[in-house]
Amino acid sequence: TRQEVQDLHDIGMKNAPDGDSAPRARLLGNRAGWPFAFPELADDEEERQLSERLGYEAADMAERLGLFDLASAALDNAQGAVAARGLYGRALRIASRRGEILSKVEDPLEIGDFFAMNSWANTEIGHYAEAVRKASEGIERTKGRGGNAEIHAVAWRTVAHFRLGEWDEALADFARPIGLRDARRD
Repeated sequence: TRQEVQDLHDIGMKNAPDGDSAPRARLLGNRAGWPFAFPELADDEEERQLSERLGYEAADMAERLGLFDLASAALDNAQGAVAARGLYGRALRIASRRGEILSKVEDPLEIGDFFAMNSWANTEIGHYAEAVRKASEGIERTKGRGGNAEIHAVAWRTVAHFRLGEWDEALADFARPIGLRDARRD
């Protein structure tokens, strides 16, 4: 429940070292995602603003520590919190900040997610060609590095192709996640 998570978060913050630290950055970054994780918070503008602020704060801290994967994850949590409520302009602003550190991010899930989240927001605001471009770049950069790193981008590229009326491309993309699931294909 949200209260259980709140209790654990409070314990973590109480015991995290003061100042910049990986545990503190992780806790703040995770807290940034609560409006995505707990739908009852999604309509609360104060909560979304807190989410964005904590996401940026955690990312800045992680960057100072040289932990760019963690910085990307913190921004992802903030981005997801606003995107889930349909605030795609805000999501793209956070994505822009996330893009500034992308060259230093190594985790294929974070790399794939960066491009997928961009594709999602661009799809939803009607920038379908940009959505296809972002998703395609993410797919290319994560190919062979774990199916789950690709699937998110493939899903949004499928939607963008569909909305562009690019039926063959949409159908080809739709079939891709099945192939990426390995033994879980059924």
